[in-house]
This record gives sequence, structure tokens and C-alpha cells, in this order.
Amino acid sequence: MTTKLKYLKTRVMEPREGAKYSTTYYQQNSEQARESFTHVRNVAEAIVDACERDLDLKDWVQTPLKAFPRTGVKPNYSTEDIVSDLLNQLDSGKDIPSGMIGRWNRLFEDTPWDIELEEYVSTRAINTGLFNNLFK
Repeated sequence: MTTKLKYLKTRVMEPREGAKYSTTYYQQNSEQARESFTHVRNVAEAIVDACERDLDLKDWVQTPLKAFPRTGVKPNYSTEDIVSDLLNQLDSGKDIPSGMIGRWNRLFEDTPWDIELEEYVSTRAINTGLFNNLFK
């Protein structure tokens, strides 16, 4: 079961010098960002609670994951890195980079914690178009 969150639009940045890829950012309004932050914070709190009950989990959460490499010589991402990166991004009021959401969803695939971002479509715009056609 996926958690569905809304965004207003995407913004694609130009690739940085020397990089072959560009980053796409999901832009959200304040309500959407608050919902995203609440979801990610709840996941983080659940992980912290589980680690407090079982100290072996703490080691697992901090262990670099084989399927989550970083560029360069840095160690792979850990569960803690993936969760805290997205939580800090949202807490600072920044847009969500596609790379962060991609790592999050690969980590939490097929759980209630994975995230499906859906573009928000205003019902006002739909209704306005409908009424314009009726009154011509």
C-alpha cells in the first residue's frame, strides 16, 4: 500500500558540469509539503522506536546498503541516510529531488511507507472550462 502525496509541478535542472544526469525537483505548496514532511517524520519515528526496542536494529539501520551506492568514494547509503536526507530536505522547506524519492521508494518498496507523487490538478480549472463551454 503506497502513500500518495501531491505536488504542483516539476522543475528539471541542467546537469552540473561534468555530470551526465540532471535532477528533477518536485515542487509542493505549503500544505502538500506539510503532508510529505508528516509522512516522512512518522516513518523516521517508527524506525527510531523500533531501534529503541531492539538495539540490533540500530546497527542494521546504520549499515551501508549494497544496493544504494553513492558517487565517488563515499560509503553506500544506509537506511538512516536515506530517511534523514529526505526528512532534512523537507524540514528545511526545499523541493524534493527525484533521486531522494527514488532511493526512498526502493528502500520501502511494497510497504505503506513508499511514496507515489501525483501531480495536483485543480478542480477549479476543470470546472471553469466546463462552465465556459456551457454558456457559449
